[in-house]
Amino acid sequence: MKQATIILFLFSILVFSCDDDCICDDGPFYADMKVKVTIDDDNPDVFLTVFDGKIESQDTLIAEWVNESTVFYEMEADRYYSAVVVYQDGNRQITAIDGRKMRTSEDDCGCDYAESMTLNLRLVNP
Repeated sequence: MKQATIILFLFSILVFSCDDDCICDDGPFYADMKVKVTIDDDNPDVFLTVFDGKIESQDTLIAEWVNESTVFYEMEADRYYSAVVVYQDGNRQITAIDGRKMRTSEDDCGCDYAESMTLNLRLVNP
């Protein structure tokens, strides 16, 4: 049993470790940006706007009606994205805003890759 564990450990090092043959991509890097919204009886669809940068920049990348509680967009990493949705609650409107930078990380070879991220525009108590 001990020998099998040692052999498995050595095999995993050989298979999952980086060797000198690593070839890194120079980018740009893309990953999924997940956007969560509230879809309910009062809001069966909502108008989602995604901006490049902070919302104040008004540099619109995506503007569309969505009717699913989670939507995905492939976005470029190392950039800040923000999003806004306006919900109806009877006669009043509730605006949800979120934003963050899509980051990159390094793998075992030291190669960069984009990390997925989530913008949460859900209502707290729908």
